[in-house]
Amino acid sequence: MVNTKGRIEVFFRDPKDDPDNVEYNKCHSTLYLLRRDIYTCFGINPTTGEKLTSEALFPAVTAIMTGIDLIAKFRYGDSDTSKCGKMGVKERFEAYCKDYVDSEKYEILFQLRNSLCHSFGLYAKWKKEEYKFVLARDGRVPKIISKSKSGHYWVNINLLHIEFEQSILQFHDYILSTVENHSNFNLMFSRYGTIGIGKQ
Repeated sequence: MVNTKGRIEVFFRDPKDDPDNVEYNKCHSTLYLLRRDIYTCFGINPTTGEKLTSEALFPAVTAIMTGIDLIAKFRYGDSDTSKCGKMGVKERFEAYCKDYVDSEKYEILFQLRNSLCHSFGLYAKWKKEEYKFVLARDGRVPKIISKSKSGHYWVNINLLHIEFEQSILQFHDYILSTVENHSNFNLMFSRYGTIGIGKQ
């Protein structure tokens, strides 16, 4: 049985680490693989930092959204998809974004998540409000999310990626800060912590 320290080390493994490192040859952290895939989709070799010849920006941002979903489970110790648990998906996602990603636009980020993860698009509707998104890598979008005069929400995906990575570091520090913070993490690790890698 791996102790809590070992679980934390595995889960927060640096995405730049070589995946063929023999120390981890039986399984990989879900977060480690997710972060590597995000870098790859942004056109960056996660191990070397070198520029790749292609990008896949929609999957990159979708993976960031699912990454927030994943880490929120560990942060709040709940994976229920309804309000029967401690928190529903919306509450968990927004709480994590508010605490670690964007303290102002966390509700809008949840709608971005819905538009990408449920329809692979950039439109969402919640109650009577419509959300139309534009993904940008432009420095003229100064924040993660800015609303244009036309009512569209412009998303600076480079800033979003940076803040997502920063949030992981902050959450890592939170987990390490006291033993009391280990309980939710340990509860979720056995369900969502690792992915086995089969080799023939």
